Amino acid sequence: LEFRRVLFRSAAVAPGAGTPNMTVEFRVGGTVVCAGAVLSSGQATCAITAPTVGASPYTITATYGGSNDFTTSTTTATLIVDRAATTTVVTPASATVVYGEKQWFDAAVSVNAPGAGDVSGGTVDFSAGSTWLCTGILDATGHTSCLVDLHASGSAYTITASYRGTTDFEPSSAASSLTVTRAATTTALDWTTATVVFGQTKRLFATATIDAPGSGSLVGGIVDFSSGSTPIAA
Repeated sequence: LEFRRVLFRSAAVAPGAGTPNMTVEFRVGGTVVCAGAVLSSGQATCAITAPTVGASPYTITATYGGSNDFTTSTTTATLIVDRAATTTVVTPASATVVYGEKQWFDAAVSVNAPGAGDVSGGTVDFSAGSTWLCTGILDATGHTSCLVDLHASGSAYTITASYRGTTDFEPSSAASSLTVTRAATTTALDWTTATVVFGQTKRLFATATIDAPGSGSLVGGIVDFSSGSTPIAA
């Protein structure tokens, strides 16, 4: 929404002479927005906040009340209110995560000058490429967050925050990169006793777990057993 200043100029009509004084009343539609704007050198100003876009265009009426020397007069003008542009900024808590680690992304939406207004309650969609991740609602400060969970590793992913816009505000979007690296693992070897006799068969057990903050499933993974550099079994 833009702040607009409306100017009214008043002058005596020939054969009259002089400079009208007193005040001017301004209305937007039928609503008085400046009841007594004082004339100075034949002009008065009224600072108004542009109404919502939905009912645009608006009729601005300026009425000079007259005086002992001058008659009243009225003029009108049309005010068209366009949607205010916005800017979206998306920020990750960290630019790199490991496989299975969840990551917070914060989106902030602001109104570009000369527009002004409150974007709280607006909707922001978070996505990775064509994949929708979550939807957030802007709070009183124009912020919302999304907890991203990408179970994929590799090169940088592009996380996009898209503000949908409203009747009064234009949509906008921004993107940030997120790199997902392989999660670390820990493997433990388990047996019931460390000593066997020659020719005795011994069953070995290996357990692999994912180190925090990574997560996921290791089912189907392969473990190789060896004695020094000599393979035992796989």
